[in-house]
Amino acid sequence: MFIYLALVLLCAIFSLVGLVGIGIARLRTFTPEPKESVTILKPLCGADPSLRENLETFFQQDGVETQILFGVERISDPAVEVVRSLLHAYPEVDAELVIADASLPSASGLNPKVRNLRAMLRHAKHDIAVISDSNVQVPSHYVAEMAHLLEEEDGLVTSLIVGRGQSLGAMVENLHLAGQIASGIAASNVAFRNAAVIGKSMMFRLSTLRNVGGLASVANTLAEDYVLGKRFEHAGLRVQVAPTPITNITEGQTLNGFYQRQKRWAMMRARLTPGIYFLEPLSMPLVLGMMAPFIGGNLALGLVIGAGVTMLREAIQWTLLRGTSQPRMQTLGEVLQALPLIALRDILVLAAWVMGPVRRHVSWRGNRVRVGRKTRLSIA
Repeated sequence: MFIYLALVLLCAIFSLVGLVGIGIARLRTFTPEPKESVTILKPLCGADPSLRENLETFFQQDGVETQILFGVERISDPAVEVVRSLLHAYPEVDAELVIADASLPSASGLNPKVRNLRAMLRHAKHDIAVISDSNVQVPSHYVAEMAHLLEEEDGLVTSLIVGRGQSLGAMVENLHLAGQIASGIAASNVAFRNAAVIGKSMMFRLSTLRNVGGLASVANTLAEDYVLGKRFEHAGLRVQVAPTPITNITEGQTLNGFYQRQKRWAMMRARLTPGIYFLEPLSMPLVLGMMAPFIGGNLALGLVIGAGVTMLREAIQWTLLRGTSQPRMQTLGEVLQALPLIALRDILVLAAWVMGPVRRHVSWRGNRVRVGRKTRLSIA
């Protein structure tokens, strides 16, 4: 019983630290008056139904001069027509489409996203750059807010993420983003000053990036975002979390898609931080409750405590992340709809966690590659 109670206490402490970290990040105030211009890098592959709506939010940024670079690996990519349509609709915005296969040799790395980004960087006009994935939408002050933080303290700025989608798979994904992902980013970066970066939103100076190795140093790395964050940290530079979360469009996500994504993430974490990886169940109160009979606890009591702590954490974090961006009743309705899916999410995440250390390969855009230590990629 003592071991079980000690683990429950550790789990509760971790949940509290993550919750406080989110609160600190969200409550931070800023004056969006950056003095420098920003280059926005948008690596693309394919065209989801919401792609135009997602990309359009970057044409509508206020308070800072921007250059937008859209990158694809092939001219035949379906995203090309979407980008061209937006370039025509916003002729006043400095924006350009870059075809990666016309800019870089084939031997430029096994990570296709990094290949794409390296091609775009050849066209960048400004020292400050932000990388953002194609499936996110951002508020009009997104770039200005991040640029202000970067000008205050050189390093890297990242964002918390909220999900938006109504399908079953989407709701499970949304719950995960508001729960463990938000806790992990906030606890690591805000509370422990331990860099944890997700590539959906990263801002830094290109001059600083070159000093820590540049994109070429992660051209054969699967978790290029995490590794870059650690390079900034090891150079003595701080990773900050912006106050405003970005919105990840999850509509169309399936349960199998969620599970497959979790398996890939688990494989990466097992190779990046193996010591911490095996402690991850401590961040999952409900899973710890399921394990109660094996560590001196009572199953029924463990499930009650685990479910209660998890539901409370997820409800508070979901509300904190959305803040005043939508009506309170809408937020409450989303929370009540999502909370019953906690057990399903945790079972899928736990199943992926078990598989993480034993997986060795990943199929990425038609290529099968082997994932080694620190997610180093090699031909399978």
